[in-house]
Amino acid sequence: FVRSKKKMKAGAFLLSLLLCLVAVAQGAEILQNPDMNGCENGNGAPITMWTGARSYTYVLAGANTPPSGDTCFASLFGVAPGLETATQSITISTAGNYDFSALIGCYTLSPNQFCTMTLSINGQNIPLAAATDLPGTQIISYAPATATGIALPAGTYPLAISVVNPSSDVAIVVASASLMPAGGGSGDPHMVGFQGQHFDYIGEAGQVINLVTDPELQVNALLNLQQVGVNSFMPGPVMMEMAFMTRGHTVTINAGGYKKE
Repeated sequence: FVRSKKKMKAGAFLLSLLLCLVAVAQGAEILQNPDMNGCENGNGAPITMWTGARSYTYVLAGANTPPSGDTCFASLFGVAPGLETATQSITISTAGNYDFSALIGCYTLSPNQFCTMTLSINGQNIPLAAATDLPGTQIISYAPATATGIALPAGTYPLAISVVNPSSDVAIVVASASLMPAGGGSGDPHMVGFQGQHFDYIGEAGQVINLVTDPELQVNALLNLQQVGVNSFMPGPVMMEMAFMTRGHTVTINAGGYKKE
């Protein structure tokens, strides 16, 4: 481990851990047909398991094929002032935090047009990063639209992806959409698994524990005591330092030292 000269709050430190863990975890996908497939039924056919979305296959010499190589997308067209929605009923078996991500683009034949995508779950509007005022082009530039740490109750209710467009010749193209449980850890340490499991780990000061072992990522944590006085410490070791190792890089993070702030 390499100690950072810059202190940061434990919350920010653990947020870094959370984002990294979510990126590599193979949690349980909540959405059905996250790849938005449905073109086997013909161009313009309904997207499987989604209500209100149309399938679309672009044939412009492959220029609009997303990075996944999948050539079947959901298209949500605007009708001025315009609102088209792709809806799916989801079931959340365990209340907790979930992360949404979608790969989207804005397609238009007219210049100076923009797309805005919105997300609602159980009737609640969920703010999305990078989903507002996407510039429209004939050659689509795909970008992720994300929302992390969405608190969802247990139950069955609708998830809706909507597009608000200024004219009918603008479309949001959704190449994929995903809703996954968010795992993480905090404190001494309290863990949340990617299936919503809650558990604690009772370790010892100075102990290194392994959190993730994956062919693409190794994550370890160093436990130690938080100092609250000259000779006094909080009971129970907490995660003080982290090490992330991929095939080509190693990143170490220090939560700011042993003094509780």
